[in-house]
Amino acid sequence: MSDSSYDPYNPLAIQSIADSLARELLDQPCGPLPPAQRFNGAGVYVLYYRGPFAEYAPLASRNQDSCEAPIYIGKAVPKGGRKGVNIETGSRSTALLSRLSQHAVSIDAATNLDLSDFRCRYRVIGLSP
Repeated sequence: MSDSSYDPYNPLAIQSIADSLARELLDQPCGPLPPAQRFNGAGVYVLYYRGPFAEYAPLASRNQDSCEAPIYIGKAVPKGGRKGVNIETGSRSTALLSRLSQHAVSIDAATNLDLSDFRCRYRVIGLSP
C-alpha cells in the first residue's frame, strides 16, 4: 500500500478535472426547472425530483428539503461542439438553457408527473481564451 502523500498531485489529470467540475456543479444553487433567468453557454446540469410519483419515492424523500439525490445528470454542448467549436461561439450558445427547457417540456407533457416537482442545478462551463 502506498502513502498518497508521496504521490504527486496532477491537477490536469482527468480525475482531478472531473472532481473539480463536480464540486463546481454541486456548489450551484438548486432552483426551478427550467431556470427562470435566461443565460448563455453550454455546460452540465443535474435534475432532482421531490414529488409523489411512487417509482421515484426513494429519491424524492431525499430531496424534500434539499437537492441531494439526482434523478438525472447531463451535459449540453453547443452545435458543432463535438467537432471543436471555437470558445467564442460556445459562450454565445444557448445550449444549456435549451437542454433544460427541453427536459421541462418533456416532463410537462407527461400525464403522471408535475413539472413543479422537479428542480435543477447547472453550471456553464467555458474556457478562457
